[in-house]
Amino acid sequence: MKLGLFAKTFARKNLGETLDAVLAHGITDVQFNLASASLPSMPSVLTEAQCDAMRQEFDRRGIVNAVLSATFNI
Repeated sequence: MKLGLFAKTFARKNLGETLDAVLAHGITDVQFNLASASLPSMPSVLTEAQCDAMRQEFDRRGIVNAVLSATFNI
């Protein structure tokens, strides 16, 4: 079992800084909220370019996005 946490716990000005703070605490698995990437938690549109940019930030640090947070259950 791996310990993970809610990435939004570390409120920073951008995704890179948020993930750096997560990694600085030795955490490599997170529950991710799109607000950590300066997006709405439930955006009406999410482009492939935005997804690619976020994936690169995670991959660069070796952090696993284990869960995508949602504002409500559908």
